[in-house]
Amino acid sequence: MVRTEKNYFSVLVKHNTCRVDCTGIFASEETCFMRPRSLEFTVKIESLDLDENGWLINFRDIKNILRTMGKKIEGKVLVPAKCRYLSVGTTPSGVCLSKENMLYEFEKSSCEIMDTENCEVEYLAKYVCEEIVTKLTMQSLRDRNVTKVQIRCEELPQLKSGIYEVEIPYNT
Repeated sequence: MVRTEKNYFSVLVKHNTCRVDCTGIFASEETCFMRPRSLEFTVKIESLDLDENGWLINFRDIKNILRTMGKKIEGKVLVPAKCRYLSVGTTPSGVCLSKENMLYEFEKSSCEIMDTENCEVEYLAKYVCEEIVTKLTMQSLRDRNVTKVQIRCEELPQLKSGIYEVEIPYNT
């Protein structure tokens, strides 16, 4: 644990990383392709102070959320539902992606449809960060004096990384 220059406590949760292997769908105006990848998500939390036990936050909660997210996307095809170059649809048993005259169909159980524009690491960091903030709830984070939740998504072996953070407004 480190006290930063702003008199905040900051913790990089090294033991609460999550590694997953999955395949991302990438589409642009010219092309559409799938790319396998290994990802690592790391959480960083900042808070104004510690609780009565000297804790910033119960990291078991974050660990459980990361594990759940990891299981949710491990081995799946990540489908960016908001990609402007793809049409995404579902059938009772599958997920259909179309781009101009190309059609891709996957078993529903092999896909994770994500509410993102693409599968780049920045968007995946945002996806996981928003999931953590939603599961822990904004009010719960405020009550614990958490000021920032940050997720770093790194494509291994150190190809790209993206960071997304949510500032938690103070209790008023």
